[in-house]
Amino acid sequence: CWPLGYPFSIALFMDLFNISALLASKFVNVFFLFGCFVILWLQFKRQSILYAFIFSHVLVLTLFRYTWSESGFVFFEFLAFYSAQRLIVSNSLKSSIFLLIGCLGILIMRYSGIFIFPWLLWLIFHYYVRQGLLNIRIIVVLLMLVIFEILYGIRNIEESAFWFGCNRAKDANGIVLNLFFLFRAMLQQLS
Repeated sequence: CWPLGYPFSIALFMDLFNISALLASKFVNVFFLFGCFVILWLQFKRQSILYAFIFSHVLVLTLFRYTWSESGFVFFEFLAFYSAQRLIVSNSLKSSIFLLIGCLGILIMRYSGIFIFPWLLWLIFHYYVRQGLLNIRIIVVLLMLVIFEILYGIRNIEESAFWFGCNRAKDANGIVLNLFFLFRAMLQQLS
């Protein structure tokens, strides 16, 4: 019960290079890792090597070592955040297209990518407060992502009868307790 992105990436590398799924997953992870380094270089130029050291931490290395979708998720997060920053600075069509690609990548790599929607709403609000006007490009990206997510959810319902493609285990905590845990963790990260 995975979103399409990571299995599709592996299948693409398998077909392109005629290799096994395991080896293709490693090439996919190297591709995403290289993409993260490129985005760091685009953002920070000469200081990018300092920021790239985060990838030498054992936990980050573990994410990129195994056949997990986190590598693609991290790459598309980098792409979305970099593009959003460029869009706020320059308001260019190119930046909005890369923001859309980054956000779509986040959505199709992991179902937790659905949390990109509150971030985009915050981005719209932040731009409005900073510039005094609405950024139509960010709003269009948000609307396109909402349409994509609805169509993807409908497809999943047609295929499996579940929005996320499979029956998720019932949550014993409930929404209120889970939101409490989420906000507590966010506050701990800020302190």
